[in-house]
Parts: sequence; structure tokens; C-alpha cells
Amino acid sequence: MEGTHATALPEATPQERHQMWQQMEARYLPWRKYGDLNYLNKGGLWQDKQHIYCSPFYYIDYTLAGCCALQFWVKAEENYSQALAEYIALCDRGGSASFRELVRSANLISPFEAGALSQVVEKVRHTLKAG
Repeated sequence: MEGTHATALPEATPQERHQMWQQMEARYLPWRKYGDLNYLNKGGLWQDKQHIYCSPFYYIDYTLAGCCALQFWVKAEENYSQALAEYIALCDRGGSASFRELVRSANLISPFEAGALSQVVEKVRHTLKAG
């Protein structure tokens, strides 16, 4: 979200959060139209996401897993057997170490590191152009 800093999010007012949601919907879901539902038109749909209140790290966990899965996809395109072996080994180590340690042990780049997905993005671009 352009112009929004992560450090400002915890202090954001409900109106600011609605505006942030509107910006994201306009960018990523521009086809959504709410007719005469004023509250949703003003960006209130984010409050319907129960995970925000009940399990706030739910979306973060899925995003981190997705970033790692994409890296495994790139590895599998280069050497499927090795990527599969590294993935199985990672699954075997699950729960035994921190996320960062597990990622490192699987020869992945932590999604918290700058440029972690640059190789993935290049592979996606190439794949989409080829298709």
C-alpha cells in the first residue's frame, strides 16, 4: 500500500484501516462492487475477516509458507529429485527449530530477507511468457 508504513498500522484508526482496505480492493479486486451497502463501500469488509481477531498470524503463516513453496517450485524445475528430498527433510524437521532455522536448513531464502523472491519472480515471468 503506497504511502502506508507498517509501523503506522497498529496505531491506524478504524477509518484509516477502511481506507487501506479500499486501496487494496481497488488494486487487487477491482471488480468488487457493493451496490448500496454503504459500510462495505467505505472499506468495512476487512472487519468480516475473523482471522484478524481470532488468529491474527493465520494469513502471515500462509504467506510465509507460500513464499517457501514458490522457492521449492523453482528448485523442482531445476532438479526435481533434489527439491523433493529437501522438502521431505524439511517436513521431517518441522517443529524442531525456529522458522528461520528450518528455512535455512532447506536451503531456502527466508521471506524476511530482502530479495527473497527475486529468483521466483523471474521464473514466474519466464513461465508466463512461455505459456
